[in-house]
Parts: sequence; C-alpha cells; structure tokens
Amino acid sequence: MPAANTNLRQRLQRARQSQDPHLLIRLASDREPFVRFAVAANPATPVAQLTCLAEDRRWHGRCAQLVAANPNCDPTTLQALSHHPLDAVRRALVQRPDLPPAALRQLVNDPLPEIRLETARSSQLSAEMQFQLCQDPVPAVRALLAQNPVCTAAISRRLLADPDPRVRLYALELPAQPPEQILRSCQDPDPGVRQAASSHPILDAGQLRLLAQDSRLGVAIAHHPNCPPELLISLAHLPDSSTRQAVAERPDTPEPVLNRLADDEDFYVRVRVADNPAAPAEALQQLAGDCDSHLRYRVALNPACPRPLLARLVWDDADQVRHAARYRIQHHR
Repeated sequence: MPAANTNLRQRLQRARQSQDPHLLIRLASDREPFVRFAVAANPATPVAQLTCLAEDRRWHGRCAQLVAANPNCDPTTLQALSHHPLDAVRRALVQRPDLPPAALRQLVNDPLPEIRLETARSSQLSAEMQFQLCQDPVPAVRALLAQNPVCTAAISRRLLADPDPRVRLYALELPAQPPEQILRSCQDPDPGVRQAASSHPILDAGQLRLLAQDSRLGVAIAHHPNCPPELLISLAHLPDSSTRQAVAERPDTPEPVLNRLADDEDFYVRVRVADNPAAPAEALQQLAGDCDSHLRYRVALNPACPRPLLARLVWDDADQVRHAARYRIQHHR
C-alpha cells in the first residue's frame, strides 16, 4: 500500500478516535476533506474548531452538517447554523433534542415544511412557538403539534377548532384538553372526530346520558367503559344495528337485554350475544335453536354454555357444531 494512503488512513483513524484537543485542532485544517469530516463529528473536538468547521461551505456543507449533530457544539454555533442556507444542515440541526431556544424559534419559521414538522415534535416548544406552529399552512405540521403533550390549554383549544379533521382528532388526546371541549367535539361535523370524542375516557356516566340523545353516537357510547347499565338498556332499542351489536358484546349488559337481543332480527347482533362470555343460559338456549348452524357453533364454543345444552348440541345436524360441543364436554370444568 502506498505511503500516502497509509498516512491518510492513520489521520482518519486519529480524527475519529482521538481525545487529544491539540491533535484535533491540527487535523481540523487537514487538506483531505474526509479527515475534516471526521474531526467535525468527533465529540472531543474543541468548541472553537467546531465553530470554524461549521463555516466550511465546501462539499455541500458536509462539515456544517456534522457539526450540527456534534454533542459538543455550543449554543452560539447552533444558533448560527439555524440560519444556514443549506437545507441539509438545518435538517441535521433540527434532530437535536437540546436546541437552544433561539435556534428552535428560527427553525419553527423555517421555509422548509419538513423542518417545521420536526420542530412540532420538540418538548422545548414555548407558548409563542406553539402559537406559530398551530397557524402553519401545512396541515401535517399542525397535526404533529396536536400530538405533542407540551401543548398549553390555549393551544389545545385552538387545535380542537382547526379546519382539518385530522388535527382535531389528534387534539382530543392532548392532556390539557378540558372536559367541556371534549363534549363540544361530540357534535363535530366530522364523524370520525365525533366518534373519538364520544369514546374519550374523561366522559362520565352523566355526560354519556346527555350524549345518548344523539343517535349518531350510539356505537361509541355503547363501547364506552363508563356507560351505565340503564343506558345500555336504552341503546339496545335503537334502530341502528351497529349500536345493538356493541351492546350485545358487553359482559356487563343486563341479562334481560341479552335475552331480548338473542332474538334480534340482525344476524350479527345474535352472533355478539353468542360470543358473549356473560350470556345467560336463557339467551344461549334460544340461540342454540337458531336455524343458522354458525350461530349454534358459536354457542357451543361459548365458555358460559351450560353442560346440558352442550349435551344437546352433540346431536346437532351440523358437523362443526357436534365437534365443538364434544370438545367442550371433554374439556368442561
């Protein structure tokens, strides 16, 4: 191997691994760009040398990119890099979790949307920066801000009124969101936002009773963990079959309701009752006589199915029902 190549290899290795500031200062002026790149990336490089390397515009600002990611870079240099004309440098800079406020403020106003997207993730956003981002013309930036838990109550409210439904959907999960805002979102023009708001865990039984007056919210309310039993009784009478299905699959649905839903005209409502581990024996008995063999099969698989009913299903006309019933009897405890 030529001596020149050996020498370059040694300089590269020293530039990457050396902890000696004097050696790194010398290597920062090396004629070979890859040596300078290695110095720019080395966390042991002195701050003054990093500042000098950050001003190197050759090789598409590669030195500046590496300095922007260097953990030893000082706040003054980071702030200067936030004004760098090359997009690649600012892209590297915005990935840092320790950006000084002045640099972050500059990047919040960056002309490149992808850089503003990254700033919206930052945990260091001040109220002023949040306000700037919540007015961003790019919906994806506002949507990412709406997923940032550092958002203040004022910004959370603004995001919940955003024209883009995706932003409003994400804003529902912000911790600063008060219950009255969640309730207001239950009347949102977008069905996805309405359903998400109606499913929010902050809503209590009283608020769910009020919301149940809107039949469009029936499915979300029926799935809500705070839905009281008396409200499930009302929801089970709604004409929307999806709501009745949601009621039929809940283990805390009152037994009389499940008994009635076992005779529901909708096939999938009856399936939900057949699968419900809390289904009463009367409901399962009724479903075991259903003309659809798939329903009888689901009854045989239900852990709540009583042994006498399983003994009857062993003689069912459908093979799958008989096999399921035999299996359950063999493993019945």
